[in-house]
Amino acid sequence: MDDNKKFKDESMSNKNSNIENVEMSRYKPLNIEDFYITDDNFEGKVIGVIGSKGGVGTTFITSHLAVICSKNDIANDFESEAILVDLNLENGDIKTIFNQTDHAKDIGDLTPILNELSNISVENVVEKTNNGLSIIFSTNNLEKAKEFKEGNINHIVKILKKLYKYVFLDIPNNLNLCSAKAGINVSDELILITIPHLLSVIRCNHLLEQINSLKNGAITHLVVNRSDSFSAISLKHIEQFLKVPIFKTIPEDLTLGIMFEQKGTILSNRTDLSLIRSMGDLARKILNFKNS
Repeated sequence: MDDNKKFKDESMSNKNSNIENVEMSRYKPLNIEDFYITDDNFEGKVIGVIGSKGGVGTTFITSHLAVICSKNDIANDFESEAILVDLNLENGDIKTIFNQTDHAKDIGDLTPILNELSNISVENVVEKTNNGLSIIFSTNNLEKAKEFKEGNINHIVKILKKLYKYVFLDIPNNLNLCSAKAGINVSDELILITIPHLLSVIRCNHLLEQINSLKNGAITHLVVNRSDSFSAISLKHIEQFLKVPIFKTIPEDLTLGIMFEQKGTILSNRTDLSLIRSMGDLARKILNFKNS
């Protein structure tokens, strides 16, 4: 081999080696989290929904709001990507609403790693429904539910805020539960559902006081479901008693029996139903709401 060529080859080899060493010194060990690209400045909106008592339609309304807000047809300028989280850890009904009969991942699957939560581990328990909505189902397992602390719920929602534009929380009305306290505290806005019946309105007043004690100055929207039901208390009297303006009313729809004739109970595409149209209006008001 020519001595000059040999010298040149060795020089190039040494040069490449030096470059490689310099470049390699800049590399960090690969971390799977690095493949999860997130905008550090992005934070989704957390909308908590809570009922004055059981049976006022909280889960039904929350589910439909989340489905409606996950679609682009709610308004031309919305490019929504929503997730729904069932915080009724022990006896949530979201699985029933979406007719989830097969084994599904749920929030209880996180119990072994509650102290090591990451965006990947949280996304691993998300289920996608036929409606295109992402959901984290409740565990419905008492022992697993007991494992959760308020800080765990806060951490999960904090992760979801980085991954989704809208995070809907179905919050239990028992404020002794850690999931209820966490849901209220992490919500940017709260929707408080009541019906125009005496017991529900009285309970709503107590709940408002508790919410304000937990989160002073919380943005709370009062929604009256079944507002035109038989023997309903007038909306004027409800506002006077609660000292809170009614944000939206949802009428009673006697045709809801059709939900039992189809698979699942999501009726968001039934715009012929007055309560579905009302929930579409509520979704627009919530997404457009700005605190003055």
